Amino acid sequence: MQRQAVRPGRQQEVDEWFKMYAAAYKDVPSANWSAFQQTYGPNLNTFLFITRMKSLSETDTEWVVQYSAFKTKAGQSELKKIQELEHEFTDIEWTNLYRISPEMSLPSEEMIKAEPNFWSPTTASKP
Repeated sequence: MQRQAVRPGRQQEVDEWFKMYAAAYKDVPSANWSAFQQTYGPNLNTFLFITRMKSLSETDTEWVVQYSAFKTKAGQSELKKIQELEHEFTDIEWTNLYRISPEMSLPSEEMIKAEPNFWSPTTASKP
């Protein structure tokens, strides 16, 4: 999960950046991220970017394949503008890695039905 704290009064730049960023990622195969704005707590101007991965080996795909496709789709001039906008509104940025384990969770029945392979994994038989 990546968090990005936004400088106060920069919401217009954030909105423009989100539109450009999402448009460049729209047709990138295997792109898997969601963005949320923090609505409680002291950091109300913070956005959370969450990428779901089954294993850390997927980081190679995310950083190499997806970002290369993103850069190609955006083009040099658009990519430069995206980076400039992000630099203008970002106060601080940090990344955390979390692991969600089915054994440590209490998912609802609805969550289990939505992703039964994750929440009710079958164990491989020993040879």
